[in-house]
Amino acid sequence: LLAKLRKGDLHLATQAQAAATMKLLALDKALDSDRLTPPLRAQVLVAKGIALDNLGKQDLGRGAIESALMLDPANAEAHAALAENALGRGDDAMVLRETAETLKLSPSRTDIYLTRGRMHYLAGAMGPARDDFLTALQSRQEVERIYGTIWLYLANRRAGGDAGKAAEAVHAFEPSATYPEWPFSVLQLMEGRT
Repeated sequence: LLAKLRKGDLHLATQAQAAATMKLLALDKALDSDRLTPPLRAQVLVAKGIALDNLGKQDLGRGAIESALMLDPANAEAHAALAENALGRGDDAMVLRETAETLKLSPSRTDIYLTRGRMHYLAGAMGPARDDFLTALQSRQEVERIYGTIWLYLANRRAGGDAGKAAEAVHAFEPSATYPEWPFSVLQLMEGRT
């Protein structure tokens, strides 16, 4: 794979795609070994589905994740991955179904609200989108990751708020790090601070 990349025989747009392609090789070898217990096989299939999604192969990713759920129907990670996959495919009904299943299996999991919130945002439903982003941001971990704050800012702007009001609405969700990591600079740019 590295030789193909160096020669230019394989074109990957980002480092994330290169990492996903490398990961797929390892995951396929693990699956081909046929030595994994069903729960471990399910975990590997979920990871494979996510890697395929990162490569823009959502239909194949869906197949891998659904195979994982056949082995382990109560796997909250698999349901969350399938919700994210459905979002990428534009299947809103599945996003809602898999989000609900994820929350049933893992009620404290706040990151799934970002998936559902983005679905609402893309559908033009800013009220439900903001509610989901606010729910996700009740977790300090989500605040530190910053993505929920950016989505909340965007939802407030799209709902008709000006830049000042949108910035005010997300002020409580600033990361606590002295030097916040990516994508904090994106939030600063949107707010006009940089």
